[in-house]
Amino acid sequence: MSIILYLQGRNGHFTPHQSGWVSFASSLAEKTSNLLTLLVRDIQVDQAALLGSHGAAKVVLLDGLPAAYDLTTVARYLTAEYSAEGGTLFLFGNDTTSTALAAMSAAILNTPMVTGVFSTPKSFNPLVIARKSFSGKVISSVKVNSSEAVLVLNAGIGEAKPGSSAPVIETKRAELAADIGFKLESQQPEDGKQLLTEALRVVSGGRGMRGPEFWKPLEELADLIGAAMACSRPVSDEGWRSHHEHVGQTGKVIAPELYIACGISGAIQHIAGVNGSKVIVAINKDKEAPIFEVADYGIVGDVHTVIPALVEALKK
Repeated sequence: MSIILYLQGRNGHFTPHQSGWVSFASSLAEKTSNLLTLLVRDIQVDQAALLGSHGAAKVVLLDGLPAAYDLTTVARYLTAEYSAEGGTLFLFGNDTTSTALAAMSAAILNTPMVTGVFSTPKSFNPLVIARKSFSGKVISSVKVNSSEAVLVLNAGIGEAKPGSSAPVIETKRAELAADIGFKLESQQPEDGKQLLTEALRVVSGGRGMRGPEFWKPLEELADLIGAAMACSRPVSDEGWRSHHEHVGQTGKVIAPELYIACGISGAIQHIAGVNGSKVIVAINKDKEAPIFEVADYGIVGDVHTVIPALVEALKK
């Protein structure tokens, strides 16, 4: 029997979150005396082997699948592979496409589906899973009354452990007709920048930045530490930054290793999108700002003074 994890690469490579998911899935396999099999697409062979080394017994490279957005065709194929591998748990990441595929796979397999999984199940017989809901404000325990289940894993779950296994690599070619009339050739950030949802470090600005003309120090800081740029909703609504940088309940939900909030007060809607971050650093001149309640480290000061000083210190 196997635990199956589906992953889709980006331009032939995997993301840091995906390596964490593999390590987490590997721990589940070990606790249940199962094997971990990865079903991967759009990942080069050497990258697939490296990804599998985080704890998989086997990596199946899926070649010839139609565009991931052809959900019906892809889900049917994935569920057939899941059954052929003797799957007991079917795991997916929490990106938009994978979550949709998870829902369709659960419907096809007629099995329960649990989203928002952020920790190891409390028990396996029966399966009891803790999940986050309502933008992370509520943690609930879900009992699965089935021998199988589809689970959607939160970003940031699991610690990457490369080299812990040497998986068998297998390639399968799918001869399938697409249900839709387009093909996605590639998806990549504008101007070669990092995708916000995949970045390990994020520098974010709020209304305290005062205007778009004051953003250069933040961009310098992001470049120095290899971070992606983000912003609060008021900033994107004012047109200071692009809407694709907006993080929060109504924007992107992220879980980087480091999140630096600059001039952001910390409204609950914003916190809902970043509370999965491992470390939150807040810089704000208002010592009563709500952001300090969730920050691991806080600096009370004017961002227009603190950020340039931090940039100069990092350059030395």
